[in-house]
Amino acid sequence: MSAPNLTVTVEPTAGKKLYYQAMAPSFNGGTARTKIIVRLRIKNNEAKKVRVTAIAFHFPGTNRDPIPMKAETKALVPDDLPSGQTAIDNNGWINSGITATWSNGTVNLSEDEHPEQSFNQVYLTGSVPPQISIHIQCQDFSTVVKKDFDLVRFKDPTVEGAFLFPFSVADLKSGEYFVTQGEHWANGGAWGNQIYAHDISLQGTDDGSLSKLKAGIDSASKNSDFRIWGIPVRAVADGNVEEAFDDSPTNHYTGDFPEKPVPEANHVWVKHGDMYVYYTHFQKGSIPDQLKPAAGQPKPFVRAGEMLGLAGNSGNASEPHTHIHCTQGGIEGNLRPFVFRKARILDTSESNPPASDGAWVRLDAEGISREEVAIWPESTWPGFKVPTAGITVRGDWGYKFWLGNDYDDFNSKGQEFFDNGYPMTYASSFLDNGHRRWVGIARKSNEGTTNWISSSWDSFKDKANALHKDNGKRLIHVHAFKEGDAVKYFGLAQTGTWANTLWMSNSYEEFSAKAHDLAKNEKRALVHISNIVIDGVRRWIGISRSGSFTSEFFFSTSLTEFLNKLASYEKAGKRCIHMFPYLRQDEHRWAGIVRQIDGPVEMWQNSNWDSFCEVVRYAQASQGRRLVAVEFPE
Repeated sequence: MSAPNLTVTVEPTAGKKLYYQAMAPSFNGGTARTKIIVRLRIKNNEAKKVRVTAIAFHFPGTNRDPIPMKAETKALVPDDLPSGQTAIDNNGWINSGITATWSNGTVNLSEDEHPEQSFNQVYLTGSVPPQISIHIQCQDFSTVVKKDFDLVRFKDPTVEGAFLFPFSVADLKSGEYFVTQGEHWANGGAWGNQIYAHDISLQGTDDGSLSKLKAGIDSASKNSDFRIWGIPVRAVADGNVEEAFDDSPTNHYTGDFPEKPVPEANHVWVKHGDMYVYYTHFQKGSIPDQLKPAAGQPKPFVRAGEMLGLAGNSGNASEPHTHIHCTQGGIEGNLRPFVFRKARILDTSESNPPASDGAWVRLDAEGISREEVAIWPESTWPGFKVPTAGITVRGDWGYKFWLGNDYDDFNSKGQEFFDNGYPMTYASSFLDNGHRRWVGIARKSNEGTTNWISSSWDSFKDKANALHKDNGKRLIHVHAFKEGDAVKYFGLAQTGTWANTLWMSNSYEEFSAKAHDLAKNEKRALVHISNIVIDGVRRWIGISRSGSFTSEFFFSTSLTEFLNKLASYEKAGKRCIHMFPYLRQDEHRWAGIVRQIDGPVEMWQNSNWDSFCEVVRYAQASQGRRLVAVEFPE
């Protein structure tokens, strides 16, 4: 008999493309995989019922063997399945005119409390096949139904690319990492939305190996014994909250699932572009009121990295954790892989506890590996937070902001921007696990700039003076840093006609006197302030320049005090044009310069680099603000 008359809809697809998930190796040197999960909606157009007996994945044009699915008849669920019956009872039958759903996840082979299972998830190693052909065999039909697609990697769920991880290093204690794996225990029903899901815990290494429990606790007796309890869950991208619910009671911890779980866990659904992400098992009452949709009002906006709620234990959960999965096009939408960027992962069986200098893998539009991994949710090196401070101003000019993995990489990118009309205006650097990373800002203009590094203060001054005298370029920025015991100086000079003065003082008092003298007697206002410790003495560096303005400078012994002073200055129309954070005897201090300029100007600090970058991106995209300065508290 010919093939049955079926209409088959396949997900995750776009036209003739079927999306797969590239899974990162669990450690550097490990095995990368291709994960293929398919949802079939099979409509029976025959006049009588048909029975699906076999489903297989074929890979045309390759020497790969077909992959037959297991226990298909026990996993196919028709839309008219009678109440009280299961897919096992139905045994693969689809009534005439009815549509049934199947996905290649985990299949229970019986109705027992702890049944044997078959596993149909496809994990391929080696090169990705160019095509997939899905074959559906039905009872009493000799010809299979085929659905053919090109296999395409799913990489860009949002306009910014892959998702961020839904937690921040800002909320981690030393030795803590998030832990999950790319093989989820549940399907989420025949629709399969949870086959790409993740259940995430927080684990720490106080006793030398990873544990979900807080330091000093060997056996959990309550929710608060778990490290993840109360940790902020954060948005994986910009979006709008479609649904928020946090009225479910907290489960009492027993180590098992509740006998009668409430219908809904505390959760949010956030629409990120056309992707919908489900974040769930929150603490009761922990979702901010401003993120709860109200009838007749626009859906609340949430920025990438913003807190959605607190990790808890609600709904069908056995212990505190956070569950996430995604769909496309709606809350009950199309199947899609979950891919991440920036975070780093390391197999817990390869390194337990995870070593900061271990064989970490950085995710680049990839799914988390099949194996259990520790996760550092940041692009910087694991175990190293990078506090970052910045200044933005309102403007409409084009600009670039970039990170170089070393000075050569930084310079190469800077030259590329310069060649395209974006000369550098600011630079700084930070240490990331012993590696010096460089950050730059460039602004669209016709100005000529030169940057360089000198290995001594005298040679640095000589270079700056030569550029001034021979090329008409004025020093606009100095960044002093250490390589081992050696002090080096980065300089940035720009074409201009103003007069300026560069100097170094051996104390803040001497520096302050020099700056005031230049302002009073030579009408040169301070525009740059920084310092560095040399031979046990903190040396202060300044640049003052001529112009029709004056400036004031100050330092504060805390960020709060510094921001309060800036707020006080702003009332008089004076706004921050430069800041420099530094460490003095384990005390963070902040030096700043203000002058009379139009606002608004915003100065802020983030506790980690990726969060800072998200603020910068959002400031430009949604508020028309441009980054003009970036520094790194020691």
